[in-house]
Amino acid sequence: MRLGLSARLSLLVATVLVLALIAFAWFWTGLRQTESEIAQRAAALLAERARTDLAVRATQTADYLGQALVNPLFYVDLLSIQDLLAPVQRQADVASVVVYDQAGRMMHDGSVDLAAFGEQVDNGLLPADGKPVLSWGRELLEVTAPIRLDERLIGAVRIGFHLNPIETESAAARVEVDRQLSTLHRRQGQSFAALGIAILVLGAGTAWLIARGWLRPIQELAVMSRQLAAGLYAKMPISSKRQDELGELVRAFEQMSESLASHEAAMRREAQEDSLTGLANRRRFGEQLDRALRHLAQKRTQAALVFFDLDAFKQVNDALGHESGDFLLRETARMLSKAAEELGLGEHGIVARLGGDEFLALFTGDQAEERARLCAERLLADLNGMRPSQLLARNPSASAGMAVYPAHGDTAKSLLKAADLAMYAAKRAGGGKLCRFEPLAAEGDYENLLADLTQQLREGNAAAQLHLLYQPIVDLNSRKTLGVEALIRWHHPQLGELPPVAFLQPALRAGLGIELSRLTVKMALTDLADWLNQDPARFVSINLDQASWNDGELLTRLREQLADAGVKPQQLCLELPERLYWDQPEQSQRQVARLRELGVQMWLDDVDGGAERASTMRHFRVRGIKLDHRLVAGMLRKPEDLRQVQVLIQVAIDAQLEVVAEAVESEAQVKLLTAAGCTLGQGFGLVMPISAADLLKREATDYAASL
Repeated sequence: MRLGLSARLSLLVATVLVLALIAFAWFWTGLRQTESEIAQRAAALLAERARTDLAVRATQTADYLGQALVNPLFYVDLLSIQDLLAPVQRQADVASVVVYDQAGRMMHDGSVDLAAFGEQVDNGLLPADGKPVLSWGRELLEVTAPIRLDERLIGAVRIGFHLNPIETESAAARVEVDRQLSTLHRRQGQSFAALGIAILVLGAGTAWLIARGWLRPIQELAVMSRQLAAGLYAKMPISSKRQDELGELVRAFEQMSESLASHEAAMRREAQEDSLTGLANRRRFGEQLDRALRHLAQKRTQAALVFFDLDAFKQVNDALGHESGDFLLRETARMLSKAAEELGLGEHGIVARLGGDEFLALFTGDQAEERARLCAERLLADLNGMRPSQLLARNPSASAGMAVYPAHGDTAKSLLKAADLAMYAAKRAGGGKLCRFEPLAAEGDYENLLADLTQQLREGNAAAQLHLLYQPIVDLNSRKTLGVEALIRWHHPQLGELPPVAFLQPALRAGLGIELSRLTVKMALTDLADWLNQDPARFVSINLDQASWNDGELLTRLREQLADAGVKPQQLCLELPERLYWDQPEQSQRQVARLRELGVQMWLDDVDGGAERASTMRHFRVRGIKLDHRLVAGMLRKPEDLRQVQVLIQVAIDAQLEVVAEAVESEAQVKLLTAAGCTLGQGFGLVMPISAADLLKREATDYAASL
C-alpha cells in the first residue's frame, strides 16, 4: 500500500508527537526527582548545619569555660565562677550550666542561692582525654569539658543547650522550600500543557529547547546544594535574573548561602571574642601572641606587653552588684581599645580581656615600649577621671605591669609572667600605677618573701600563716582512704594564698628545709592524731628534702614529736626523692635502718629509674615506691611510659614493695594501673587535697554510708 504525502506527514507528526511525549514524560519524571532531591538535600543540610554549628559553639563555649574556671574552681571562688557562667546562661538556647569538681559534686549552677551546692552530679560524661564530650539527647545537647590545673583534672563544666530552636528553624526552612517547589510544580504543569500544543508545530526541536531552558537551572540548583553541603557558601555557581519561580528559588538559595556564611562568621567571632566587652578572649590572644613572637623573632623587632588588673574589683561587685561590675569592665575595655588604637598597636598588636578583671595590650614595632607606656598611663588617668554615678560609688583604678620583648622574655609564657610580676609590683606599691618589669626587683620580691618566712619560722609564728592540706592515698579498687600525704601551703597576710611554686623551692634553696620539715611533721601529727588513732593501719606521709634527710637530729626530733602527739611511729611515713636516695646509697641505707628501728617507714618518691634500680630496693627495706607523676600522666599517650610503669610495678611486686601512683586524673589511668598490679593511688582524679577538718568529715560520711 502506498502512503500519500499527507499520510506520511501525519505518521511523521504522530511519530514526533509520541517521541516528544515520551521525552517529556522522561523529562518530567527526572525533573520531579531532581526537585525532590534538592528539597531533601536542603532539609538535611539545614538540619545538619544547624546541629554542627550548635556543636561547634557548645564545644568552644565549654572549652573556654574549662580554661577560664581553673583558678576560680581551684580556690572555690564562687563569685568568679558565677561571673563566668552569667554570660553563657544569658544565651537564649542555654538550658543549664553546671560546674562540678572531680568527685562529681556540684560547685555552681549559675543560681544566686546555690541550693544544689555540693550535691552529686552524674559525671559519667567526665572527659578522659582532656577534650569536651558531646551528648545528644532528644531535647538537649549536653557538652562536658574538663577543668584542668596544669595536667591535673580538678573538675568539669557541663552546659545544656535546647534543641528546639534549631529544629524549629530547620522545619521553617523546609516548609519554605516545599512551598517554593509546590508553586513551581503547579506553574510547570500549566506551562507544559501549553507547550504540548506548540510541540505539534515546532516538533522535537522546540521540545529540546524547552527542556534545555528548564532543566539547566534545576541542575545548577543541585550543584548549588552540593556546594552548600560542602560549606562553600561564598562560591555559588549561578546568579539568576529570572522573574519566575525558578529565579525565586535560585535567589532563595543565594540568600540561604549568605545567611549560612554570616552565621558561620558570627560563630567564629563568638569563639574568639569576649562576650561582655567585645575584646579578644584568652584563646585568641594566646594565638595572636604566639604568631607575633614568631614574626618578631624573624624581623628582630620589639614588642611590649601591658597587663592590667582593676583594683578592688571584687569590692565593686560585692558592694554594688554585678551590673556595676559589668559596666566597669565594659568601660575599661572601651577606654583601653580607644587609647591603643589612637597610639597604634602595630602590625601584630592586640587588646584582650584575659578573664575576670584582667586585660592585656600587646604593642609591636618601633617605639612599642613608649606606645605601651602612654596607653597604660592614659587608661589609668581615664579610670581615675570617671565620675561617680549610680553604678560606681567612687573612682576606679587599676594596676598595670609592662614587660618588653625580648629583654624580659622571648616566649609567650615568660613574657606574660614578667608582665604579671610587674603588675603585682604595682599593686604592692599601692595600685593605680604602672610598673615596668625589673628582674632585680622580682628577685627582691622573692628575697622579701623568704625573709618574711624565715622570720616567721624562727620566731615560732609560722603556724599562723602556714597550713597543711592532705592528699588522700586510696585503694584503687575500693576507693577507701588508707593514708594521706601532707602538703604545705602559705596564706600570706598581704598577698593571700600562695601556691607552693611561689615559695617552696626558693625556701629550700635558702636553707629553710629543716625548719619547714620540722613544722610540717608537728602540724600533721597534731592535725591528724585523732584520725590516725581510730585505725592503726592509717598513715600520714611527709616529704623530706636533702637537708632534712641529712639532719643529724632527725630521729631525735621525730621520736619527741610522735610522743607529744600520741601517734604510733609506724603511722608516720617519710618520702625521699629517688635521686636523693641514690646520691648517697650507703648513707641512705643506714638512715633507713635507723628509721625502721624507730618504727618510722619510708617511701621512695618520684621513682622513674627503671628495672635495674627498682630491683635492688628489696635490700633497703623501704615500705614502697611512688611512681613519678610524669610517667603516670604520660602512659595514656606514650607507649614507652606505659611499659616503664608496668616494669616498675612488677619489679616492686616481686620485691614485696607497695606501689603508689601519683597524679591519677582519670578512670582510664586507674584501669591501666590496676591491670598492671598497682593497688594504691592519689591525685585530683581520685580525691582533691582537703583540710584536716574536711578529712574527718569525709571519714564520718563514709562511715555513716557503710552502716
